Amino acid sequence: MSLFPADDGRLRELILHFSHRCGDWETFTAALLERMLFQADFLHFRMHGFPITGQAYRRGIHSPAPRTMARIVRGMIQAGDLEIAEEPREDNLHVRSIPRAFRDPDLRIFDGQEIALVEMVIRFYRGNWREGSEGPDLLTLPWELAAPREEIPYPLALLGTLAGPGSRREAQVSHPLELEQAQGMRKLAHHSLILAS
Repeated sequence: MSLFPADDGRLRELILHFSHRCGDWETFTAALLERMLFQADFLHFRMHGFPITGQAYRRGIHSPAPRTMARIVRGMIQAGDLEIAEEPREDNLHVRSIPRAFRDPDLRIFDGQEIALVEMVIRFYRGNWREGSEGPDLLTLPWELAAPREEIPYPLALLGTLAGPGSRREAQVSHPLELEQAQGMRKLAHHSLILAS
């Protein structure tokens, strides 16, 4: 259970914004969209104490994703705001799921600080992800500490390292002791969630 109220309207508009701004990338997929949403929310929490959308995220197979992502995307498709197009990859064995926006997002519901952070996330992934190979994440560690399908507590955003915008380096935990401390913080963060509910 997230510590923040989930704002589905903000999530919808952020999905449209990322899809509109990133739809021309060869590397942009539904999984990268989910990862970018996570980065925007968790980075905003790390920097300002609260997320942009307040969504609860859980660890998926390829990326962290909002718990309500499937329901929200289904509603957006039914409303004609979005499609998830499937294109075959060069190997003809796999498909690439590409989110495509059919309307402009309403960015009036976000403040300048939030949009600036979202644009920073877009610039980082545009500069670091290439077709066929994943690049580093801007904020590492929080979702890697969660078990599959487990909710990722926002306080984990305070752990780990930040990769510099435009950096091609892998941003990882540098020392085993730091990882051990992070795992201890994960337990504390989960305990805090239980007490808050």
